[in-house]
Amino acid sequence: MQNKKVYIEYKFIEGPYGGANQFLKNLKQYFLDTGCYTENPEMADFILINHTNISKEVLALKRRDPSKILIHRMDGPVSKHRKHSLIIDKHSFLLDKLVCNGTIFQSKWTEDNCLQLGYKKTGLITVIHNAPNKDVFFRKQIENEAQIENRVSKVKLVSTSWSANWNKGFDIMQYLDQNLDFSRYEYTFIGRSPIVFKNIIQIDPQKSDSLANTLRNQDIYLALSRSESCSNSLLEAINCGLPVVARNSGCYPEVVKDGGVIFQSLEDCIDQIDSVAKDIEQYKQKLPFYDISEIGKKYFDFMIQVSQSIEKKTISKKQFGFRKRGLWNLTCLFVKIYIKIANKLYN
Repeated sequence: MQNKKVYIEYKFIEGPYGGANQFLKNLKQYFLDTGCYTENPEMADFILINHTNISKEVLALKRRDPSKILIHRMDGPVSKHRKHSLIIDKHSFLLDKLVCNGTIFQSKWTEDNCLQLGYKKTGLITVIHNAPNKDVFFRKQIENEAQIENRVSKVKLVSTSWSANWNKGFDIMQYLDQNLDFSRYEYTFIGRSPIVFKNIIQIDPQKSDSLANTLRNQDIYLALSRSESCSNSLLEAINCGLPVVARNSGCYPEVVKDGGVIFQSLEDCIDQIDSVAKDIEQYKQKLPFYDISEIGKKYFDFMIQVSQSIEKKTISKKQFGFRKRGLWNLTCLFVKIYIKIANKLYN
């Protein structure tokens, strides 16, 4: 079984980009380090696809060779944070049904919300969180009591987002920019913003090494987005040793665990920041750590489990015949047309 090979069906982008891109790069490196990755899908036993990102070449390969095992990393639900995107979620569910032998949800929240939107299990499913590169995103050396006491008087807050989508928490940031006590706090936002801040310090997106160094020099991470599946930005901050104040939304409660607090609304956001600021070191001690080696092993073990289930005939190989191809091609065309119309009407 250990001779099995993995191929990740994804167009990787260098430099600062979205969470899926960062996580899948880390996962690919894990598979390379363990000797089970191939750059040639023809040589792969397992093909990992992300959301609906699948090429005609991989679909043709599945048609020619049904023994190829397709594992679906389910994203979203996209419709939870983008208007008029339910059709994209349904498209992803259809791909899962037609060709995927196993499905990985990034969080229990993702699984529950996909099920609510009509997702039907047709292969094996599991929940596996993401993880950042532990060689880049790690905690700085433990400070002694004297270093802690000699800190600058202001507590340093930080948030990150490469997207300027309003649902990334800019409603909360705008509120904090106007109402936070900046004689007590310094707040840095790293990324792209649709608004101009008066008191919050904004920094352009950074490459991973620079970002990690910046995070290690902060005190508290503010996770403010709505409906995150499993925020890579949050995991990076946690691995850098930052206690978290997070919005009660998406994956945040299950990922933060005891390493921070959850706020419900604008009204209690600042109170929760104050509560963590009074006890930063105690929250640090309770932070989880997300190790890409452990996560990568869970991915591979799940793939092996899927393979064994196919051998035992408890799940189907899923033939990708003429009817399925026709249905997929027709829905792809419909989705493209829908997205073009929606973009013109609602943007």
